Amino acid sequence: DAQEDPPPHLADGNVVLSWLRAANLRDEMVDWATPAIVGRLEVIAGIESSFFDFSDTLVTFALSLRPMRAPAGSRLLIFAPWQWHFVSSSFAGGSNFPLFDDLGVLRCLDPRNLREAPVYAVRLSELVRATLPCQLNPNKQCVNEVAFTLRASTPPTPSNAERWRRESDQSWLLQIDSQAGEACGTGEALQLSQDLLLFSNDALVPGFTLKESLGQMAVRPEPGGQKSRQHVTVTVEFVMASALQLEGPTGGGGIFLRLAAVTGLEFAKGCLAAMPDPDYSACLGAGSVAVATVRERSFAGGDHRLGLSATNPPWTPGANWWTLETFAGVSFQEAQEGRFEHMRQRGRTQGYPVVHDLSAVLVPASTESAASMWLFLSIRPSAFVESLGFVELHAGQGVAIGCLPYILWITMPPGRCRTYSADSAWGIADAHFIVEIQMGAGGFLLPNNEYEFAVSATNPPVGAARHDCRWGVRLRSPLRAVQEANLDIPAYNLTQSGMTVMSLAPSTQAPYAKNEVRLMLRFAETLALNEIAEVRIMAPPGWDFQPLCNSFKDITGGCESKCLAQLPYSDVLGHHDCPRPNLLFLFLDQRRQIASGTYTLLVGALNPASAPLRNWWRVALLSAADNLGWRPEDAEADYSSGMRPGQRAVASAMSFGFDVGLRMGGVTPPPVPLKGEFFEVLSSAGVRRLCTPPLFGFAAAFATTLAAAATSGGAFPRGP
Repeated sequence: DAQEDPPPHLADGNVVLSWLRAANLRDEMVDWATPAIVGRLEVIAGIESSFFDFSDTLVTFALSLRPMRAPAGSRLLIFAPWQWHFVSSSFAGGSNFPLFDDLGVLRCLDPRNLREAPVYAVRLSELVRATLPCQLNPNKQCVNEVAFTLRASTPPTPSNAERWRRESDQSWLLQIDSQAGEACGTGEALQLSQDLLLFSNDALVPGFTLKESLGQMAVRPEPGGQKSRQHVTVTVEFVMASALQLEGPTGGGGIFLRLAAVTGLEFAKGCLAAMPDPDYSACLGAGSVAVATVRERSFAGGDHRLGLSATNPPWTPGANWWTLETFAGVSFQEAQEGRFEHMRQRGRTQGYPVVHDLSAVLVPASTESAASMWLFLSIRPSAFVESLGFVELHAGQGVAIGCLPYILWITMPPGRCRTYSADSAWGIADAHFIVEIQMGAGGFLLPNNEYEFAVSATNPPVGAARHDCRWGVRLRSPLRAVQEANLDIPAYNLTQSGMTVMSLAPSTQAPYAKNEVRLMLRFAETLALNEIAEVRIMAPPGWDFQPLCNSFKDITGGCESKCLAQLPYSDVLGHHDCPRPNLLFLFLDQRRQIASGTYTLLVGALNPASAPLRNWWRVALLSAADNLGWRPEDAEADYSSGMRPGQRAVASAMSFGFDVGLRMGGVTPPPVPLKGEFFEVLSSAGVRRLCTPPLFGFAAAFATTLAAAATSGGAFPRGP
């Protein structure tokens, strides 16, 4: 028998070529261009929330290249599956990802179906190395993997989920090309150029299995329940598209709702707001997670509400998202773990903001590192705080505050004080000092009244971890219910100039009197004036420097005129100036330096009728101002914030001011007014001359006369 020839695919190449001749053709032969061979992209993808209707979920990618590297300047393209949408400016490089330029979301033709689709594009500024056989061991692959993330919106919930999964293409296509422009292709074309394609994963990432989403979810606190650390009832509203049903009459686990709130919020251990609840039999809270047990063996679709007891976080968190998940046929422990394979549905919504409605001002006596000083706090509540209520002062991290040696009860009702250290809330590790003041039996806070007190404080030392930028005050009732709070008071910046206010002493405390205030400043170390151009002395509102601006003196070292012991003034710039009634600027020669030591300054000022509530005298070292020229319309804007445009406070210090009044306390010797002093007391009854002798400097005489003038209304005779 004749032996049959082997089939063509088993013959060698020469036999095949000899067989492919025109004489052997049975049908037409056509030459086709083979597809371009490009590099291979190996992609591993993950998703944060694999549910429908999620408007902002995190998608993660890890990719490696074979068999070559991607050159710098290449473009990475991520094609969204059907009905997905990218969030602009959400691309973030991860492990080993090179520098890049975010080109944003483009609208290009998808090469799989030639339909217009969103494409996220980034330009690689550096090359991406390939995965290759290792040099020392070629049998082993040295993997070079880069990772990145972006945010996207998942598709809407389909009416027929099974058909949607069967018919929709949910694969992810990733490509790298060498297109130089920012458009999809050359010019304004929406189609990508396949000639410039370098790498592709051929859409081999199958996509994610999406589960049902809870629709129209909302979180609503009780009215007036948005204060910091306030105990409130929170209502969670949601809509279920399909029902949950346990199999069989008994057993099979239960139906549970798991609510994960924001960091810092704490659910009550028995977290149901109302007991008994018609829909839920029990609830267990643990930190910011609460698990509620559905009472029946079925949970119908439609609108639902869940009321829970919780304590608000201290402030509005950065990621203010609440997530609700449903479980059926699992144990309570499995529902509490919240594993994805056990979930049936998930919903997510924005939480409510924490309101900081208490008006509070924090003023340190010194911003120097490691300085021990008084810390002044002024509050203006809008609610009545009854007797035995509490005031909490929360310090920033690193700053030590306490009740010892004593509390300065300036206008604050006195009470008991204790100091302790604690975190702001569950899940927030920020241990800090807290001063708690409980008012006495006769003390209370009235609405729209300002109250001020001071506690001792110590700033963090040089080299310590940066102190937290958040301070806070909280007002509580005698039962510790939060009435008002402000946990968003900005902190002060620490300085290292060594400047402190040693003393602030007036020559007189009489209303409307010419006053000579002695201010003593101490510098612990010599300061170069490279960044310091001026010394600003700011009095509280009411004092007026301008009429007595020329009477300013620097008597450091006993000098009556200019000497080296004084501050390094700049006579070229004018020595000093009083541009506003309560502002005095000392101009410095930046070629010199401030030597360490104590400086004594005499500042002339007219006293107000009475001292203001925030009686704080401040001294600051200012940088040079911007040279913007001068225009008439800018004249009133200068010094509107205590500084000119471009200036900043390099260092600052503060001293509590003195009182203004007619009473002299105890055995304190009477003050000596300025020479040639005159002052007037005005009243609504009119002004009339008093029959009293003129004053020539005796404090007792002018104090008595001033008291008489205040009683009857009138003007004092002028001095010589």
